[in-house]
Amino acid sequence: MSGVLTQPYGSFCYYLSGLWQKEKLKGDDPWLLFAAYAFGSEDDPSVDSELTRIGKDIVEKCDGLPLLIKELGRLLGSSRDYSEWDRTLKSLDQAKF
Repeated sequence: MSGVLTQPYGSFCYYLSGLWQKEKLKGDDPWLLFAAYAFGSEDDPSVDSELTRIGKDIVEKCDGLPLLIKELGRLLGSSRDYSEWDRTLKSLDQAKF
């Protein structure tokens, strides 16, 4: 399986190859990984509750794929713009992996 995940505004493109398979994360691990990259930690008091909600929705769409979760967290960690986070969430609705 291979595919390309892109966002229409071109800020993120990543090639996923079936040659590199990784175990899917389960339980709280997907959120903890995303939060570490997006916020520095899940317990940061400066983290906006709306970004947390969108972030958890993004993580849910990632189907436990650690590389995807990490890279989206890293990408979004540089922005606190709700619209960018929401566009990312909507782009995952159209992704197939």
